Amino acid sequence: MEMELFSGLRIGVPSNYPWIIVSGVVLLLLIFQGKKQKSTIRKMIHDKNEGFLLSDLSSNSKKLATCSFFLIILLSSISLLQPKWGFHWEEVKRHGVDVIVAIDVSKSMLAEDIKPNRLIRAKRKILDLLDIVEGDRVGLIAFAGTSFLQCPLTLDYGAFQMFLDLLDTDLIPQQGTAIDDAIHLSIEAFKSSAKKSKALILITDGEGHSGAYLEAAKKAKEEGIKIYTMGFGSAEGHPIPDPAHKGKNLKDSNGNLVISKLNEQILQEIALETGGVYAQAQNNDDDLQLIYVNEIQTKIQKNNLKSSRQKRFENRFQIFLLLAIVFIFLESYLKQAKSHLPLIKRVLTPKTLALVFFSLSQVSYANSDLVNYFGMASAEEKLYLQGKSSFQDKKFKEASEAFAKAELENPLSTKNLYNVGSSLYKSGDYQRAISYFERSKESEDDSLRASSNYNLGNSHYRMGQLDKAIKAYEEVLKTTPDHEKAKKNLEFVRKKIKEKMDKQKKNQKQQKQQNKDQKQNKDQNQKGEKQESKESQSQKDSQGSKDQQNKQNKNKDQQKKEKDKSEEQKKGSKEKSASEKKKEEEKKAEEAKKKKDQDGKKGSDKKGQMKRGKKLSKEEAQRFLNRMRRENKDQMKQFIKYKLNKQGNGNSGGKEW
Repeated sequence: MEMELFSGLRIGVPSNYPWIIVSGVVLLLLIFQGKKQKSTIRKMIHDKNEGFLLSDLSSNSKKLATCSFFLIILLSSISLLQPKWGFHWEEVKRHGVDVIVAIDVSKSMLAEDIKPNRLIRAKRKILDLLDIVEGDRVGLIAFAGTSFLQCPLTLDYGAFQMFLDLLDTDLIPQQGTAIDDAIHLSIEAFKSSAKKSKALILITDGEGHSGAYLEAAKKAKEEGIKIYTMGFGSAEGHPIPDPAHKGKNLKDSNGNLVISKLNEQILQEIALETGGVYAQAQNNDDDLQLIYVNEIQTKIQKNNLKSSRQKRFENRFQIFLLLAIVFIFLESYLKQAKSHLPLIKRVLTPKTLALVFFSLSQVSYANSDLVNYFGMASAEEKLYLQGKSSFQDKKFKEASEAFAKAELENPLSTKNLYNVGSSLYKSGDYQRAISYFERSKESEDDSLRASSNYNLGNSHYRMGQLDKAIKAYEEVLKTTPDHEKAKKNLEFVRKKIKEKMDKQKKNQKQQKQQNKDQKQNKDQNQKGEKQESKESQSQKDSQGSKDQQNKQNKNKDQQKKEKDKSEEQKKGSKEKSASEKKKEEEKKAEEAKKKKDQDGKKGSDKKGQMKRGKKLSKEEAQRFLNRMRRENKDQMKQFIKYKLNKQGNGNSGGKEW
């Protein structure tokens, strides 16, 4: 980062300021050394001889030599700061892809199955994306139940980040996950973009979506937009915290806890429909590596986004470096420059020289190029040095990140890919290491290709993929047949495969024997069951024959009864006809008798009244009443009262029944 001291003068590498401090320390040491030397000599000589003996120390050549030594250090330090002044105008053309990031801000993104929650992690992931985006225009869409263009396509990443910081679940009141609406809004935002330079990164948990997302994806495909989806959340789901009540979770209208789950299926369908890819959010940068580096940067055509004129300040470090070299030669030719030699001898000891040489080897690029040491290293070289230092300090995660950034600076360098893979392998991330070794093994350098295949075999072995490990080791031996480590590992893995196969065969034999024993036991059980079933069947048959015989006997008895009944009916009909005749005769006799007895009817009525008027005793009447029902008792009591009243009133004035 350049720093402007005042108008027209800039410092290219302000981080090298400690070298100025070093030059000041050297100046103080030289002054202190000169005074100490004079005071020591004055103590040893007489005052009369002081002018003669100290004339050499106070000579102009001596002073010039000391100043030259100091100026060498000072000018070299200034050159390391890379001072710049003067400028020229330069035409700058920017090539890139238009990328819109659509982020879900519904309440389901507050779920904490990804710490601290899904929305915060999604915002951090977008910031990581900004770190690797170079030359691409970026835009931002926020969506929930509806969509809103938060930031249009821009090259101002600072403004984009400002809009990103404002995102929250309260931004859009209408809740839901309107993925289709977000896609339609991105189509409108891409109207000014080139046909083949458009990419939409959709960040959501995919829950609560509408059913029109596939139709929207098809329309985006027709507009030349590729959609890359990134899922945040877990398949198991997690409760959603209630923003209005801390410590509580959201519940539905029935009082049930709302669980938000990642819906990967629709995200995969959307990406597949437009030719993009789906990636689940990771703690590392694998998801960004897959979506942006492997897909957007390599498979989407870049377009001329902007052309402008910029000031390019001229680097003037060469002037100070050249002056330092001149003073080195000047100091060496000065005859009287001996006063500072003791200091130089004390400072430049063999140990000091060894330390300086080691430092130069550390800060220089692969071939210890001194030009890089003087502040001219490129961004790729600086990242390489940073990664190398972290790797040597066994900080493998930091080393992999530095090498990965160096690879972004120069995607064509297979050495950077190999360095990333080696760092990941050392950190134990074998799966990601395999992906980098697969790419670095395509190098034209035989030694690098052999090393990549060798480490690829080691990574496959660590993952338990023994067959792939053997193929990788065989590839090593094709190019370098004398690779001892590859030979040893190849034999070791083959032995492991043989042991594994023997173990599998042994297990298969044991399994077969167990199956055989189980089959025998099953057959024996089936035989026993068959025998029991036969016995039970025979018992059933015998019982059935008895039941059938009983049924036959019952049928015979029933037929006999029916026959007897029919005969009785016939007899009855005959008897009935005879009785009817007899009744008619009796009826005629009764009628005749009635006519004869009409005259004596009154006497017979009196006799009947006498009989009906016979009184019962109280005990007899009570017993009669006890045998009757309750309702009949009441009727009988009324009847008795009626009769008593009728008898007492002489057939007049009594109540009628």
